[in-house]
Amino acid sequence: MKDESKKDVQRQKILEVARELFLKQGVSKTSITDISAQAGIAKGLVYYYFETKEDILDAVVALICEAKIKQLEHRLRHGESFYQRLMMLFDAYYALYPVHLNPPSLFLDEQGIVGQFHRYFLLHIEAISQKLIEEGQAQGILQCVAPRVLLEMSLEGIHALHRMNRISLDEAIQGLGNALQIDVERLREYKHSLVNMRKEYWHGKGNRTVADCGESLCKSQATRCKDHRNPHR
Repeated sequence: MKDESKKDVQRQKILEVARELFLKQGVSKTSITDISAQAGIAKGLVYYYFETKEDILDAVVALICEAKIKQLEHRLRHGESFYQRLMMLFDAYYALYPVHLNPPSLFLDEQGIVGQFHRYFLLHIEAISQKLIEEGQAQGILQCVAPRVLLEMSLEGIHALHRMNRISLDEAIQGLGNALQIDVERLREYKHSLVNMRKEYWHGKGNRTVADCGESLCKSQATRCKDHRNPHR
């Protein structure tokens, strides 16, 4: 048991260090040697746990996403309606990333990494999404054709527009409601459920957020807060 426990600790240490280095200097510039030295673990032992750096990356992505999924499951259990749980799912999609840095993390900007997060997350929340869809259908709220596909397309599309600074939070909610053909105003009632989107989604300089500067200070819908990339709408 002690040996197994030690192995778990060593493996976890490798992943924690790898995550830190990937975020700091990017995946392509991080080597097994770097991870080994930073972790204080022999290089041969790193290879005992992981055959390649890509295996380490896969494990880091899985570790982060699994934690986010557990958080989502906990939140959903406390949701009071279909609309609130849908907004919680919507919000969780934007909590995939481990940090928001300025400049943006090299780990997240490297080709394929963001997509890897999305693929893992979407694959492992299928049961959650399906249960939510069935709830909406049973209540007569969700009546569109192919709701799972429309939900996934909405999440991906809205995220892509956000990365190009082409969509606001209200527009994102509007887009989700329109795609699923449900009551947008009911969705807006649960904006308070958007823990991550309100505090992290529209991040600007450093760790400051829209919530930090106060949306009420931006009176004009066309005005950009000097510390944020997107208009407050």
